[in-house]
This record gives sequence, C-alpha cells and structure tokens, in this order.
Amino acid sequence: MSDHKGARLVLDALPPAAHLIADRGYDRAWFREELAARDIEPCIPSSKAA
Repeated sequence: MSDHKGARLVLDALPPAAHLIADRGYDRAWFREELAARDIEPCIPSSKAA
C-alpha cells in the first residue's frame, strides 16, 4: 500500500500538532488540504523532480 493511501486510514487518529514531517510518499494535494483544515503545517518534500 502506498504511503498516501495509508495516510487516509490514520488521518483521524493524528494527535493535535503544529507540524507534520513526512516523506515524498505523502505529497498529495488532498493530504495537504486535510492537514491545513486541522491547522497542521505539512513539511513534505515535493514528489516532482526539480
């Protein structure tokens, strides 16, 4: 299972936090939007090559 699919399963279990550090596997717009809705700032590198 890819990271971003697994993230959907545990999203509601996240404790309150100001930041979330994750690897590129979590670089999805929907995930960033969900974190923003919870006032969590994502620290996730882009999955796109520079």
